[in-house]
Parts: sequence; structure tokens; C-alpha cells
Amino acid sequence: MQMAQSVANPQSDGVRGWKKVAISAAITAVIGGIVTIIVSYITNSPPSNDHRSDVPSAFVGKWQGGTTERSGSTATYRTTLTLRDGTKGSEVGETEYEVSDGPCRGTVRLSSVSGNTVRLDERIDRGRCIPTGSILVTLEGPETLRFSYSGTGKDGTRQTVEGVLGKIG
Repeated sequence: MQMAQSVANPQSDGVRGWKKVAISAAITAVIGGIVTIIVSYITNSPPSNDHRSDVPSAFVGKWQGGTTERSGSTATYRTTLTLRDGTKGSEVGETEYEVSDGPCRGTVRLSSVSGNTVRLDERIDRGRCIPTGSILVTLEGPETLRFSYSGTGKDGTRQTVEGVLGKIG
């Protein structure tokens, strides 16, 4: 009786083993590449516009100080300006004036930024102050703003108010 002899071909097994290693390495490389792309996309995704601000960070905060009318009257009163992050055209803060006939409060929208100067459009929504005007604030130091307001009353009278505000918050 003859027994079938099964002798493995060492050359054939070596080739098959090499192919298995090569295929395993290729699959690992592909999976690694996919994982790298996904992680890269997640961690390097572009920032959302939610955090974009045109208001320079040095201006953000609560500012307060004495301001004086420079046209007609020379009344002096306390002015508070609160500024926060925002984009051009958006509401970026509030104003409050403690005037003799009661406080005035309003909101400000960012009009423009140029260097260390910010221009705001103001709308008064409470009190007897001029309903709309323009505010120019210039950073004079880390805790100091030069405040300049300009507006026209219902009777056509031009009003300007100037002063220095200090950062209080």
C-alpha cells in the first residue's frame, strides 16, 4: 500500500505567508489612514463664525466716567458704556447716561473699527435723551477710553458730549 505523501512546499508556504503579511499591512495602513483623516478633520475643523468678533478685545468690558456737553449746555453727567464681542452692524453693547431729568438708556451697534478707535451707532430706548447718535471711542490706555458723542435733537440742535471713561468691569 502506498501512502500519499503530503509534503508541503516550503517555497509555496513562504509566498502565502508573505502575501498574508502584505495584505494585513495594507489593511492596517488603510484603516490607519482613515482614522488619521477623521481625527485630523475633527481637531482641525475651521472655527465657527459664532466666535468671530470685530470688536477689539481691549474694548470689551464695562466703562464709566464723567462726560460733558460741549454744545450749548455744559452739563456734566455720569456715562456708562458696556461693550461685548460682535460683528459689524450687530448690537455690541449698551449706554446709560445719568442726566438731571432722569436716566437715559440705549443700545449700540458696531459701525466701524480703525486702529484704536471704534465707531458705534446709538439708539436710546429709555429716557429723554436724543434718540439716535454716533459714538466714537478711542483707546488711550488699557483702562481708559476717550468718549465722544454726536447727535442731532428733534429741533435740529447738534449736541456733542465728550469725556474719559475708565474700565470698571
